[in-house]
Amino acid sequence: MPLNVKLCLVLIMFFSGTKVAVCQSDTLIWHEGIKLKQSDFSKGINYVDIVLHYSYTFEHSAFGKVTPVIIADVIFNRETSSISDSTSNYLKYAQLMFDIEGFGSKLLRYKVLQLGELKGSDQELNKKLDHVLFQTSQETALLKKEMNQDIQSKNVNETYKIWEVKIYDLINKTPNVLLENQLAKWQLGCFIGIANNIFAGKTKNYFKNATGLNYGFEVDVRKSRFAIDLTLALNKSNALLERNGTWQPNTKTSLAAIELTYGIKIPGNKWLTVPYAGLSVNEITPRKADREDKRKLTGYSPAVGIELNRNFRNREKYGEKVTFFYKAKLSVNPSNMISKIGGTQVNFRVAIGFDTSLVKKGSCKRTDLFLSINRKIHHSLKDLI
Repeated sequence: MPLNVKLCLVLIMFFSGTKVAVCQSDTLIWHEGIKLKQSDFSKGINYVDIVLHYSYTFEHSAFGKVTPVIIADVIFNRETSSISDSTSNYLKYAQLMFDIEGFGSKLLRYKVLQLGELKGSDQELNKKLDHVLFQTSQETALLKKEMNQDIQSKNVNETYKIWEVKIYDLINKTPNVLLENQLAKWQLGCFIGIANNIFAGKTKNYFKNATGLNYGFEVDVRKSRFAIDLTLALNKSNALLERNGTWQPNTKTSLAAIELTYGIKIPGNKWLTVPYAGLSVNEITPRKADREDKRKLTGYSPAVGIELNRNFRNREKYGEKVTFFYKAKLSVNPSNMISKIGGTQVNFRVAIGFDTSLVKKGSCKRTDLFLSINRKIHHSLKDLI
């Protein structure tokens, strides 16, 4: 046989063997709907090896409290489980035992979710979790005891049918709890961009609109947003003005504007809308002034506005989530209240920035429409039986 043919056969055998080794796992993890098969057992005495593996942690939350998070899986060992006869009812029995333990894992996750936020020493917290584990194991042990008693004292085939329905109902009545990443209740953000400040009323008679740098910071707590928005812009005077000194026409000036605001976040897919209100401070000064120059015009006024954010990228790593966004903001000062030359002021800004928040593991209850439909169908079939 040519060498290249031998090599080809060896490679085929190698990859075929690898594929079989990968697909043929020694264990099965329980999930709703999983069914044991004859091939999952070796030949021997009737024995089923099923173990509940679990681990839990405490995720820190506000005010010294913690939230318990548990991972629970039921493992069926194919290597050590065996069955004596393919015609026996032991496969049904093993399936029921597997499902009872699976129900126990669902119940355990749900009971831990119901604990909510906890407070106490490590010993007290562990004691509460151990108590939940003990309660759950007692419930599953009682189910297995009742089932074994029914099998020994009643018609075997009818007993299996009754218990299949009973365990199915218990599994479906127990809410599904998912383990997911949850964002902290607060996040920090910053942004930078450009601003255009448009003057109206008396302010417009003396000063041109201002354009310049915009930047700021945000602190979000749940659906609330606290923000500080700063603008450093350039403009010129329009006419002669006698106020804290003489302002000649075409004097180069600077506008410094600060907004301290509170807003409500209205999320939608990748968009975020935030209507807000707060206090605005506007100050106009000559661009080139010495220490003796006292020319300064300051106004304090309310501000109302709206901002529109578009998220364009998310990055999650090492327990932290960073969201990058574009931002457009429009705010109005009904009157900037600059001394004796006040007028309406419209502020438009576009910026780019990012928000950052901590990410922690958390459990949540899942409403599953598909499971609800299956449940209704199952009850209909049970009535027919």
